[in-house]
Amino acid sequence: MILAIAVASLVTHTFFSLSGLGGGIVLIPFFILLGFSVQFAAGAGLLMNIISLAIVSYHNNRHRYVMWDYVAAFSLPALIMAPIGYSASSAVDPLVIILIFIGILVYAFVHVILKLNPHHIEGLPKKRAMIRFSIGGGTGVVAGFLGGMIGVGGGLIILPVLTMVENDYKKIAATTAASAFFISCEALVSHISSILPSGFTTVIVVSVIATVLGAITASFALHRLKSRQIAYLTSGIIFIAIVLLTIKVGVVLGIAFH
Repeated sequence: MILAIAVASLVTHTFFSLSGLGGGIVLIPFFILLGFSVQFAAGAGLLMNIISLAIVSYHNNRHRYVMWDYVAAFSLPALIMAPIGYSASSAVDPLVIILIFIGILVYAFVHVILKLNPHHIEGLPKKRAMIRFSIGGGTGVVAGFLGGMIGVGGGLIILPVLTMVENDYKKIAATTAASAFFISCEALVSHISSILPSGFTTVIVVSVIATVLGAITASFALHRLKSRQIAYLTSGIIFIAIVLLTIKVGVVLGIAFH
């Protein structure tokens, strides 16, 4: 089991960090499948997200890829909403949240593919101010609420919004990562109690080491790939996430593989 956790942490944080998403969306259900509690899985996923996104964001900032105005617009509302989301976590059906994620991911996937067409890109930067001050704040509210509720960093919510206003996928990935880092920190405050007394010290240590290695790999790869390559990689990762979450819905409804 320890080997499986190490491999999963390394692989997910290498590839998902390239798109600024972190590996929490995969690690949380993976921990649950291994028999850990939902509370532990959410807390551990957030902790790994924070570590990987901190490393990636440090390197991204050195290369001036992070758009800090958007990071502030996303993160400040999330600071308020994360504790509210955690408080509401027991009252909302997780299936509803998964379905919302699938809808957002489908939109993100279609939008990324469309933006690979040069004719679709024209004129989008003009929306930047509107997104930053209005949609950016609204996105931060949703990302913070969901981060507190189910232990994700909000990257899945933020990335589709950024594709509306920015054409450079290195900047999209970098800004998503920085925003998700701060939202993960805010959400972990609520979830920290679920991992401190867990007794799974070895699991946490192995996951941290593998996460660090994955994040370092992603940091170096991001600055060697072209923006268009990042776009293709992002669309592939989003598609995989859609498939995984759809399978999860099928399992929950009892109709998968029947």
